Amino acid sequence: MNKVLLIDDDDAFLIILKHLLVQAGFEVETASDGQEGMKKYCSFKPDLVITDLMMPFVSGLEFIKYLREDLMQEVPLIMVSAEGEKNIVSTAFKLGANDYLVKPLKPIEVVTTVKKILARHHRT
Repeated sequence: MNKVLLIDDDDAFLIILKHLLVQAGFEVETASDGQEGMKKYCSFKPDLVITDLMMPFVSGLEFIKYLREDLMQEVPLIMVSAEGEKNIVSTAFKLGANDYLVKPLKPIEVVTTVKKILARHHRT
């Protein structure tokens, strides 16, 4: 069973997305900000991370930098945000995001994207 770490400061979003991913067969842990996400990442060791962009303490972009530069981890990462500005999306990809989804999210889009990225990652 693949493990997914969800990081977002919107509790309702976390509950809904966790339920959706559990129903799709994933083991899911949640964190309510980037700082908590850093701790959970190290203990949970997920196969994929979904993180929000704008969060207290540590932003989604700071989390990607932590994951890629400090931990040297290549775990797939999906950035989600209500922000769809090209420069933010571009920065997320430059830092190492594998995909970027703009809120509000369609449930099928999230599950499909997670499965697609995990399948591609396991082939490499």
